[in-house]
Amino acid sequence: YRSSTIDGGIAEELVPYVDDMQLLYSVDTNDDGSPDVYKTAAKIATDGDDMAADVYSVNIELVVSGDHDVDAPVLNGYEDDGRLRKRYARIVNIRNAGLATF
Repeated sequence: YRSSTIDGGIAEELVPYVDDMQLLYSVDTNDDGSPDVYKTAAKIATDGDDMAADVYSVNIELVVSGDHDVDAPVLNGYEDDGRLRKRYARIVNIRNAGLATF
């Protein structure tokens, strides 16, 4: 979804049938130049980490469903409505993250 400031903040769906989207950021917590843990953006902000300096990659996870009942098996954690659901995950490195400064 996106929220337009022109239309008074009305939410507009951009991609249909996305049931869930999670973003986790790999963070270097001990300044050794290597990520140690995955955190949400909210957790990075509350921990006081410098997000731009400490984040090395983003783990993107999507759960996408079909638009009608096809009598598909139930994906763990979702209701039995017959819709086919697939979980997709990808880790994307942030450009130049982790490179030594010269």
